[in-house]
Amino acid sequence: MTTRGTTTWTSTATSAPSDAFGTSRLRQLLLFLVAIKIAGILLIFDPWGLQSFDLPKTLFSHTVAWILGATTIAALLVYGAGIVPRTRLHLAVAAYVLANLLSALFAENAYLAVFGDQDRYLGLGFVADMVVLYLAVAVGFRSAKDLPPFFAALGVATLLVFAYALVQAAQLDPLPWLGATAQPFSTLGHPDMLGHFLSIVFALCVVVALVPQLGFRGAARAAAAAAASLSVLLAAVIATRGTLLGFGAALAVVMVLELRLRGLSRSTATKFLLTAVVAVGLCIPILALSPLGARMANVLDDRGSGRVALYDAALQATLARPVVGWGPDNFASAYPAFRQPQPYGGVNPESSAHDWLLQASVTTGALGVGALLAMLLAFAVALWRVVMVRSASVAALILGGLAAYYTHGLVAVGSISVDWFPWFCFGLIASTTGLSSSATARRVRPAPLGPIGLFAAALLAAAAIALPISAFQANRHAGAARAELLLGRPERAVSAAESAVSTDSGRSAYWRWLGLSREKMERWREAAEGYEEAAVRAPHDATYWSSLARARRNQALAKDEPELAGAAAVQAALRAVAVDPYGLGVNESLADLAYEFGDFDIALRAAVKTVVIYDGYPTYGHRALQAAERVTDLPGARRVLEEAVTLEETTELRLALAVTALRMNDRPAARESALRALALAPNSQEALRLLAQLDR
Repeated sequence: MTTRGTTTWTSTATSAPSDAFGTSRLRQLLLFLVAIKIAGILLIFDPWGLQSFDLPKTLFSHTVAWILGATTIAALLVYGAGIVPRTRLHLAVAAYVLANLLSALFAENAYLAVFGDQDRYLGLGFVADMVVLYLAVAVGFRSAKDLPPFFAALGVATLLVFAYALVQAAQLDPLPWLGATAQPFSTLGHPDMLGHFLSIVFALCVVVALVPQLGFRGAARAAAAAAASLSVLLAAVIATRGTLLGFGAALAVVMVLELRLRGLSRSTATKFLLTAVVAVGLCIPILALSPLGARMANVLDDRGSGRVALYDAALQATLARPVVGWGPDNFASAYPAFRQPQPYGGVNPESSAHDWLLQASVTTGALGVGALLAMLLAFAVALWRVVMVRSASVAALILGGLAAYYTHGLVAVGSISVDWFPWFCFGLIASTTGLSSSATARRVRPAPLGPIGLFAAALLAAAAIALPISAFQANRHAGAARAELLLGRPERAVSAAESAVSTDSGRSAYWRWLGLSREKMERWREAAEGYEEAAVRAPHDATYWSSLARARRNQALAKDEPELAGAAAVQAALRAVAVDPYGLGVNESLADLAYEFGDFDIALRAAVKTVVIYDGYPTYGHRALQAAERVTDLPGARRVLEEAVTLEETTELRLALAVTALRMNDRPAARESALRALALAPNSQEALRLLAQLDR
């Protein structure tokens, strides 16, 4: 994208002949690395890894961040601190970083706070990565002339993202993705993330195409119009509802820019009307003929398992830790204890609030939200007051892109695939508003740190490269373990999983696959040890505790310390329920295990809870009846059942209450409950047998 003329957004001194940094290879290297970093984030993935998208992208981004940081430091040593834009916006970024650090100190899970959730990787490491990107952009980008090469690289990467999405839409994807849906996800790994990226691309393109006052050339406007049209087509195919919000925000920015640049006039009002008519005209056929229409029709059909329930859980989690939150990227740690019960077994755990503001409130609390909003406000004010005056075209692109990003982000998950964008924009704003001094190269010694310093720097650089490689290999080994299990080769799966945990022992998912692999070989004790290691690293995940309970049960059935293993199975199942009271299958598992190992009081309570919270789940009503016949705490069991039938009256619960009352020799109460059970199910043989017993 090029504009007519040359727009310089720094001070006049910056473009002076003496500005050696402006023409230096170090600055060109910064620009190149930023472009490579963003293109890599968009395009890199590893189909053979356990985590195919976010982890490879994160590892690549971190590696480039080290190089970016080293290049920036080298530029500072050679050219001085004057190359850094002088702006108070840096203080806003520093406050945000400090809020995240304080939150991490009190995090529920310190590992997640530092490295991030295993599906998202947005912990402190990501924050540091983005701060490096912000500084590199602020230092390296000094003129509007620096943007066309970057946008050319971004355009090429975007075309590749779009091309792969179209291949997937045509069902021609050569890669057999596990669990893939009909919705394209391209190189970003999920339809929601692709939709979020489409919102940003659409916003950038419509600003270029629809605001001629910005001075973009005809070829650039035509290309932008084509890309915007393709974005609309893909949005209709992938059917992510948040994309409509992003598109709407982009069109609203176009109207605001018209007012800013031309003022309110008849022609402006006419353009507003035409834009609205075209937008509505496009929405009608898209909603009528594409999958997006069907999804929008169900937007309010929450049924307790959609966004409304998720947002409610996020608010409850925020209130539980209002100051510093649960820790960066620790939403998964907070969510299970606050989510609502779901019909017939619940939903899977969540690692995101699906809203950037709620995500910040849960993970970093009031301090984090305040720092984030203050930072956004500071950059927004700088953008509107300064950037729009110095470089309207750059400001318009930033405004459109950020509006789409944050509007769509109100209903989207966070991801490195798109979360790099605001930090890049912040760097541009800081560069534009700050006044960089003239930077003439200073004379420095070839090796100012001496041999020891150079050795330390080389060692640090080697570690910076080796650590991502190690994490990448561990992900590959875990992916191999999954593949070998699917192919029915558990011996090879065990070997691959052991390589994964020995290479990177911090990820709970790798230990889970080790447990699964050993379980397939019926090595029950060792399987339990793998699951236990996973549960220790991610105690908030009830799946690990349930898997541990299952492995200990099988260990007991195999006569391997049966009493200890049986008790351990029940304890693990209890822990699963404590961690996630409404989790998928945790109450059912507890009811079965407790009954199997003779703890009938626990079995009764778990079975009753299953029936109540899952709308009369019939199977576990029968389990409650079985447990009622053998419980030892009869008064306690009766209280549980009497409360349960007031909430969810079923035949099985009434029969269980009748049996309990009869065992307490309260025959009138037993008859009353048995008759009520017969009224609920006139053909119930259990009710008829119980009444016959009472009549004797």
